[in-house]
Amino acid sequence: MARSKKAFLIVLFFTVIALFSKAFYSDMQVKKLEDQIAFEESKALANFTFAFREHYQETFLKFKIPVDEQTLHLLPAVSISNISEKFTKKESEKSVLRTVSQSPRNPNNTPNLQEQEAIKFFENNKEQNTFFKKLDDNTHFYATPLRIGQNCLKCHGKKEDAIASISQKYEHGYDYKLNDLKGIMSIQLEKQKISNALEEEMQKELFVLTSASLLFLIVIYNLFKIIRKKEEKYTQTLEEEVDKKTIILQEREKELYKQVYFDVKTNLPNRNSLLSRLEENPDKKVLIALLNIDSFSHVNDFYGYSVGDRVIISYAQFIQDFLKNYDKCELSLYKMHADEFCIVCADKNMPEYFTKLISELIKTSALYCINEEGNEIYINITAGIGNYIADADMALRKAKKEKKNYIVYNESFLIQNEYKENMQMSKKLNKALERKAVVPYFQPIFNVKNKAIEKYEVLARLIEEDGTVIAPFHFIEIAKKTKQYEKITKTIIAQSFDYFREKPFIFSVNISMLDILNPSTQHYMLEQIKKFPEPNRIMFEILETEEVENFEIVSAFIKTIKKLGCSISVDDFGTGYSNLEHLIKLDVDLIKIDGSLIKNIDTDQKSEIIVKLIINFATLSGKETCAEFVHSKEVFYKCVSLGTTFVQGYYIGEPKEKIENSTLYI
Repeated sequence: MARSKKAFLIVLFFTVIALFSKAFYSDMQVKKLEDQIAFEESKALANFTFAFREHYQETFLKFKIPVDEQTLHLLPAVSISNISEKFTKKESEKSVLRTVSQSPRNPNNTPNLQEQEAIKFFENNKEQNTFFKKLDDNTHFYATPLRIGQNCLKCHGKKEDAIASISQKYEHGYDYKLNDLKGIMSIQLEKQKISNALEEEMQKELFVLTSASLLFLIVIYNLFKIIRKKEEKYTQTLEEEVDKKTIILQEREKELYKQVYFDVKTNLPNRNSLLSRLEENPDKKVLIALLNIDSFSHVNDFYGYSVGDRVIISYAQFIQDFLKNYDKCELSLYKMHADEFCIVCADKNMPEYFTKLISELIKTSALYCINEEGNEIYINITAGIGNYIADADMALRKAKKEKKNYIVYNESFLIQNEYKENMQMSKKLNKALERKAVVPYFQPIFNVKNKAIEKYEVLARLIEEDGTVIAPFHFIEIAKKTKQYEKITKTIIAQSFDYFREKPFIFSVNISMLDILNPSTQHYMLEQIKKFPEPNRIMFEILETEEVENFEIVSAFIKTIKKLGCSISVDDFGTGYSNLEHLIKLDVDLIKIDGSLIKNIDTDQKSEIIVKLIINFATLSGKETCAEFVHSKEVFYKCVSLGTTFVQGYYIGEPKEKIENSTLYI
């Protein structure tokens, strides 16, 4: 709306300027036209007077009319003055026509100031025949020279040659030569009528132009009005659309915030939310209790993940109801990773009260029973209490190790040594990342059918400054707790993708649920896949020992990378949260059987039965299998006899910094 109004004002401004310019130009044209008309009229009147003068002159000479008292008034010099006087009296515009001489015999022919100026002009400019000057707005002065011609010489040449009546009567006015200046004919016009008529025409023209401009402005105004209405409608529509988009973005922002800071199952604030709260007030001490459900993996193994999820949700509500009975301090409940919860007391000065609360919760939880599909599920928990998350985590691990219900953190814990070691490892890891000393190693995977090495698993290694190679077992968990894990994943992916770019092998990279649930890491993986020339040679290994907290996100990620051409394997299958139904839903391509089942398969009949069941299940569902930790000839042939697709272990080859030989004959 503002733009159309501004545009109309611009058009209005330029239209007014154009009208003023036209008025000024027309006024200039009128003045110029007045001058031209006055000039042409004076010229015509002069020409007529000259013709009249010559006619009388020729008549006198032809008929030899003597100059006497009776004919004197007919002489051109006399008659023109008389006629001019009568002409002036008859002209309402007071126009004056005169003939004047440089040396007049007749006083009436004496030149005035303007005529003297004209005479002087013609004396100095013999080639000029007109002198024109504007005296004021309505008066124009015109003059033309009276020069001596052949007929003039008969009276104004030598005195002795002149007509007798002339020579006898006049003493002066002789000895002129041809083309000498005798005098001038002057015409003075006052043209008020012309000015009025021209101004009237100009006013008519300006009236027509102003009317046309006004009509134009009316049309333009209505046009801009229509445009403004459309603009207003468009703006309104755009604003409505922006409002809708804003609402959608706000909803998405809320949803994203919820996903980042709240647990999907219980709607409780999660670990990220707790860390954010503690980072906002780093100097404020609180009391923290980490609660872990004992042997919760059995619930998933026996009843499946859907039942396990319902148990977690039900127990979360149980804790919330329990905490309502304790109102002496501000209490907050958080859902941590997997089967862990966290209770925070805002008042650090109530340790006894808080410890008693946790003790009562543990006792009450042991009596809490959840009925699922006719089955009674009881909850037992272990707790660690401290002022910081790390302290509470140390206390929790010590309580589990010592089979106690809970332990309050104490600086005298031997576990503190482990904490110091972890801090040292964290510093060592940080320096290694800075000097690019976290590198990929490659372990070969043998294809049983083709009897050749076709794949390699990428394994992270930390190289110390003295050249010592450290396996991920010593630093991966620490990296996850110190926010260095994302850097490790990205650097291993970047180096391994670059290494295999020009090599023909399939290679697999280990990723965790943290990688998949981290938007930054997930985006980085997808970008690297798109840049890789043959994505069908990339396989991602997901640790089966990690519980899938958000199945939808994991499933969507797997579908995305499979569309790009990559394949998926599940690592360490057969331990932890093994669930065949869950495995089918994730649509994996390869099942890697955990080394704990493989290492003694040649002597342990139970391991052999479990491995055989896994291989049969994989074969029926169209999936391949890989036996890990194949360390001897006996284990190798046992796995081959059971029908595994691939084998991997030190018997095939150790992880190395470079691929040296890809041929193997067994």
